[in-house]
Amino acid sequence: MTVLSGYLLENGEWGIENWHLTIGQRGFAEDQWPRHTDITDAVALHRTAFSRASNVPVLAENAHAVAGHVIHSYFDDFYNRIHVLPQILDLGNVVSTQIVTIDVWNSYLVPVTLNGVSGGAVGVSIDGPTAFPMGFGAIQMTSWDVSVTIEGPPIVEALYTWDFNEVWSNDPTLSVVGRRVIAWTVSPDWKNGITETITFLTDVLGSRTGAEQRRALRVHPKRAFRARSLIERRERALIDNLLHGWGGQIWAIPMWHDVQTLSADLGAGAMSIPCTTTYRDFEAGRLAILRGTDAFRYETVEIESLTGSALTLVRPTLYAWGKGTRLYPARLARLAGQPRFKRMQDQAWDIDYRFVVTEPCTWTPFTFTTTYRSHPVYEVKPDETEDVTGTFERLLAVLDNDVAAPYVVDTADEGFALQSHRWIMHGAAEHDTVRRLIYALRGRQKCVWVPTHADDLRVIATVGGSSVEMTIENVGFALQALGHNGRRDIRIKLANGTIVYKRITNAAEVDIDTETITIDSSFGSVLQPADFKLISFMRLMRLDDDEVEIKHVTDIAGVGEAEATFRAIRDDL
Repeated sequence: MTVLSGYLLENGEWGIENWHLTIGQRGFAEDQWPRHTDITDAVALHRTAFSRASNVPVLAENAHAVAGHVIHSYFDDFYNRIHVLPQILDLGNVVSTQIVTIDVWNSYLVPVTLNGVSGGAVGVSIDGPTAFPMGFGAIQMTSWDVSVTIEGPPIVEALYTWDFNEVWSNDPTLSVVGRRVIAWTVSPDWKNGITETITFLTDVLGSRTGAEQRRALRVHPKRAFRARSLIERRERALIDNLLHGWGGQIWAIPMWHDVQTLSADLGAGAMSIPCTTTYRDFEAGRLAILRGTDAFRYETVEIESLTGSALTLVRPTLYAWGKGTRLYPARLARLAGQPRFKRMQDQAWDIDYRFVVTEPCTWTPFTFTTTYRSHPVYEVKPDETEDVTGTFERLLAVLDNDVAAPYVVDTADEGFALQSHRWIMHGAAEHDTVRRLIYALRGRQKCVWVPTHADDLRVIATVGGSSVEMTIENVGFALQALGHNGRRDIRIKLANGTIVYKRITNAAEVDIDTETITIDSSFGSVLQPADFKLISFMRLMRLDDDEVEIKHVTDIAGVGEAEATFRAIRDDL
């Protein structure tokens, strides 16, 4: 018996159907057998002497197996079911009442009846077009409004099910998820400023000789803000209740130091906010806060994109805001411990609080323009309105049994300098520069050349154009410092403003007042002692701590302070 491979099409005349085919394809099925009436009519015309009966199809005699495949089309994918569009509604951070429209589509080719919608959660509601039961016509689509308020549990998690009467229909579902966020809207007391800490995490593997291997354990730094507020009457009661009910949850905190005011009125329903974004902490996908005259008048908005002069919002503003309204970038944060308050009277508190940001905070790292011996040079002098401090760290191994004299070994035989550096920032651009430097150094991970900016060596004789020898005042360099860590490289500032970097290769004491040093290359021109303005040692250094503190004395249009300590590392590796 012959076995044929192929596709069996429907024969409507003889009632043979292949149920694996779609309705659309069955509609195009061909009649593979001649109709009985056609055969008998043809015989009657040509052979009237007798008649012939057709026995086709002769299934019993010609039975055989046919191999085939199920053929699918768009019809199978979209029709004969109920669709909810979208099926998952992810609201992200719910910072204000949100109303989102979803669609329910009956893609059956016949009407269906909706008995009702079940499910829900506190603070989540759904509003349909009519009362139940309601009829859905064939291929009919209706719109429904899902409303989510900020009242309710921290996690938004609701499931709705559309219950249809027909047993053969599917009951679609809608999942609503998100996270409620409450804004911290009381203003800080600027008398004490705002303290921001930026903390990286570095694993430093050090040897007895002072050699190091450093690797970053954190992609983005942690940020924390500490401030104080004087609150009274309604604001005091508001914070009291918020701490009681929301104290352990996520907050949206304004970047108080990054404030600016609206230059024009902003109407309700606005999809963009004109503002300055250069040097600011605005970021697409993050939040911003509009604040009025008190803690009760505010609105939190979500940023979709930004340009240098405006923010584009994910959803329109709910309220109108006048010219002069304060605008802040905002970050999601948790309280680092519950705030401590001082009750000054029954209507006034002095409250101290600290927030730790819970979302990644990116910033463009600083780009160094000068490189020396494969490492960047940081040329900026520290602010010296306060004394610059420094010391040396030695790797001492001490064996002390408390009976005999201690046995001490300097395992590295080097002193690793520690040198403080202080910045005073004026204006947003300088704030941005210092922050970018902090991000470039990445805590203790990265190293740079840092000059002492001190008068370390002084030339006392003419230096020839091709000479590599310099005569200097005797400061004990040849006797104690030659070849030691942090004493090989010097920064030379000439009277004409030129900066030159040299490495000292040798030194010798001439007499009690004079010594000579040999550098790795000549200057190319004759230089007199008066041509040398300042010669300072340069050390290859990293930050001594993963945490840097910024004190915002005012907002970033004004003054800020920062301080860090650099630590020398081996420069002979």
